[in-house]
Amino acid sequence: MTGGIGSYLVRELARDYSVLAVVNRHPLPVDLAENARIQQLKVDLSESDSVSHIENMLAGRRLFGIIHAAWPGFLQGGLLSVPRQALEQQLSFAVYRTIELARLLADRGENEGAHLIVLGSTAGSQKPTLNTAAYSLAKASLEHTVKLLAPELALKKIAINAICPSFLSVGMNVQANERQRLTAKAAVPLGRLCETADVLGAVRFLFSQDASFLTGQTIVLSGGQL
Repeated sequence: MTGGIGSYLVRELARDYSVLAVVNRHPLPVDLAENARIQQLKVDLSESDSVSHIENMLAGRRLFGIIHAAWPGFLQGGLLSVPRQALEQQLSFAVYRTIELARLLADRGENEGAHLIVLGSTAGSQKPTLNTAAYSLAKASLEHTVKLLAPELALKKIAINAICPSFLSVGMNVQANERQRLTAKAAVPLGRLCETADVLGAVRFLFSQDASFLTGQTIVLSGGQL
């Protein structure tokens, strides 16, 4: 989770928690890698046994929460044009990895009371787009995976929720030009773009006792967009 939002969440959450940051193509920034409260693990989540590597690294330690913020990229085009392998990879991150992370928490009794948070997008169920159809399909599938996992995880006293932000000027959108940012901003009734601090606020809320009865839900950070 070393994309823009991932590194930000690692930095901020390390103020209060010990963090295991899973990285792949890009290591953590130097200041985070040298932080005593942060440990990084290089794992390619596109590999079928990737979550087992994370489990081995944890070596039986209790988990307070997992944030699934990894994604294999942003696919352009409709469903008829996207390569099958690329579509399968999108769905794998959305469905299979989410289920495997849920199992990681559920299979160990000491994780009772833990939280699993997945990062979705308003491009999923709320505002799917034809020019990024595979991405929208996978993000919508992620939301349904969360909803269906919630009753099973609740029996283990584990909560699972999705946070779905609208346009963020980080990660996959970092290359967006000023015109694209202004266009996205104009569509938001609150008059500004979603910020990384908005995502962090939702994460902190879901990690708090105030959200103890909240599970299987999608928290949409849209600024009032329909």
